[in-house]
Amino acid sequence: MTTLAQLVDATGRPTFVEVKARTAAEERRRADALPGSAGHATEAAVRTAATPDDPSRPVQWALDVLRSDDLPAVDLTGQLIAVVDTGVDAAHEDFAPGQVRCDLGTDLVGDTLDPAGNGCTDPEGHGTHVAGIAAAVTNNAKGVASLASGTQILPVRVLDKDGAGTSTAIATGIVYAVDHGATVINISAAGDYSEVYDPAVAYATQHNVPVVVAAGNNGTTGNQALWPASSPGAIAVTAIDQNGTVAPYSNTSGVADIAAPGTGIYGLDAKTGRYIYKSGTSMASPEVAASVALYRATHPTSTSVQVRQALTATAQDAGEPGPDAQYGAGIVNPYALVSNNVPTVTISSLKVTKRTRITVHVAAFKPGTNVTVTETYRYPRKNIFISKTVALGTARVSRAGTATRLISPVQSAKTGTLTIRGTAADGTKITITNTIKVG
Repeated sequence: MTTLAQLVDATGRPTFVEVKARTAAEERRRADALPGSAGHATEAAVRTAATPDDPSRPVQWALDVLRSDDLPAVDLTGQLIAVVDTGVDAAHEDFAPGQVRCDLGTDLVGDTLDPAGNGCTDPEGHGTHVAGIAAAVTNNAKGVASLASGTQILPVRVLDKDGAGTSTAIATGIVYAVDHGATVINISAAGDYSEVYDPAVAYATQHNVPVVVAAGNNGTTGNQALWPASSPGAIAVTAIDQNGTVAPYSNTSGVADIAAPGTGIYGLDAKTGRYIYKSGTSMASPEVAASVALYRATHPTSTSVQVRQALTATAQDAGEPGPDAQYGAGIVNPYALVSNNVPTVTISSLKVTKRTRITVHVAAFKPGTNVTVTETYRYPRKNIFISKTVALGTARVSRAGTATRLISPVQSAKTGTLTIRGTAADGTKITITNTIKVG
């Protein structure tokens, strides 16, 4: 975010001078102190007011919620969204030639329906719909628009013509995607626990490849936690409907990190080559994956931890105040994600021994305010997870916009979440989460 000093001469003629300093707060102070300053201002991105010419854009309510038409122009060159799914129809009219990377893709199903073995055949249609939600070409006078228009897709076929597969295929697909250059992985699939998920997701996050996963559609049929959404490090996504409420089918067992539109989503149909409506957390997940691609394009050195922080810090709070089982941190907000100066949090270690004191450092919060640190950890009870949250302390934000807090995690041997709440430099309320392993 650029800070400007507004200098006004005796005739009232304004000029605008960029001011740089170590922190945003210091930039504002310097801008206000310059001779002739009428105060500070912040740079804002501008784009033409044209509406995308995709004929079905008017029925894409999700893009209205996500403010896709207001997004600043983002160069997505270098971003590669891995769609670990039923394959992707590379020949669909709403993909650009070469956008679906058949040269990099693979088929881990092992049937005869993908003769080239590159994931560019989609007998079921699910993966094509998912890929189109994330990256169908916008402004091509065809079909639908998307958040991350034209971003390259890495097709990893792990589910068969009936949409069924194995945990091993999905875990192997995650590893394959990391090894072949994916910058974000989308998995719109859910099932029971398998030991193969956790190390695969860990491999991705250790290589700074965020894994975005649908939370599952069993909200009315047991609502038990599903995987790989429940794997440590995965970004679990629930689905909202046109009213902004979590859809009844959406899993709300306590694994949610963030929510996105998922009901009545119009998108690509591999079976007809045209378009179709689908609903589910499967449709919500690629909205978040596309948002991650936008963020990584504008923050190319960001780590998986920083991506998660940015997603949760900019999410639009919904439901109960603060994180909850229905929405996680809130509804994904790609506009804020790429437009705002997101406060950051660093911690001394993502893995600590039992009850070891660690340091949490926060930056870009409003000077003079307090930040609070809480810890949430989950434990199973019957078929659901129960969450417990405890306060670990507060810290005062210095003039430089930073604060440091020594804390002692209270659980002895679990994966938990550290949550830091405070006020951003612009006065908005901020919530940032960090996954941490204790034990």
